[in-house]
Amino acid sequence: FSALVDSLMAQGLSAPWFNDRHVVTPRMSAIGHSLLDDEEPLYLNRRVSRLHHKNDGWVIEFEDPEHNILGNGKIKNLVLAVPAPQAIDMIPDEYTTFKKLTDVEYAPCWTLMLAVKTPLQLDNMYVEFSDGHALRSISTNSSKPGRKIIDGLHTFVVHASSTWSIANLECDTETVGSKLLDIISDELSLRVSPTYMATHLWRFAEVTRAAGVPFLWDSKISLGACGDWCHGSRVELAFASGDALADKIILSYN
Repeated sequence: FSALVDSLMAQGLSAPWFNDRHVVTPRMSAIGHSLLDDEEPLYLNRRVSRLHHKNDGWVIEFEDPEHNILGNGKIKNLVLAVPAPQAIDMIPDEYTTFKKLTDVEYAPCWTLMLAVKTPLQLDNMYVEFSDGHALRSISTNSSKPGRKIIDGLHTFVVHASSTWSIANLECDTETVGSKLLDIISDELSLRVSPTYMATHLWRFAEVTRAAGVPFLWDSKISLGACGDWCHGSRVELAFASGDALADKIILSYN
């Protein structure tokens, strides 16, 4: 993984932030876009409902019947790099190779994104809170390489703790945003008045029980699954899972 980070830095796709932390530049989607050539289609906002394997290959069935992709029905190798519960929903029950997916458990995370005219008075660009606190971390997003203070606005990302997120799991985004804003204001002893605020629930944010395998692969139907759910939430482990599955697929051609 360190070699990958060095390569990304050489390509201008990653840069040091502080201490040993790196970020993707100029935005998080840059690595994904760099892996595609100009002739490869990228399909976004198309929810997959089910997968079917036929003689000629894989058929991807979409929630919206109007959606489709190039070559559908003739896809030889299919890899699912999504959270385990989402993969389970797509894979037919008869493919027992993927039963391990049902062992995986996650903790959610409510996230609050803020843009403020007056920066929050934090000790560091990234602040972590101790166990038992409602917050997990606050990061100064506008301090990251490639991000800028636009129109005088400083941007911050706030992650709630898993315990707090579970307790407020079914609340609406407006209620959660208001609660988190009050917590931040109390923590910093100032009234935070954001110019922009958005709240998002990452339902599968942190793996709390991993499958304990590097990846899952059924060579008979050329279907694989990989991700942080294999060995744990760290980005290095997610990368190792995908890298190992890619090696397995490549070897199948030799």
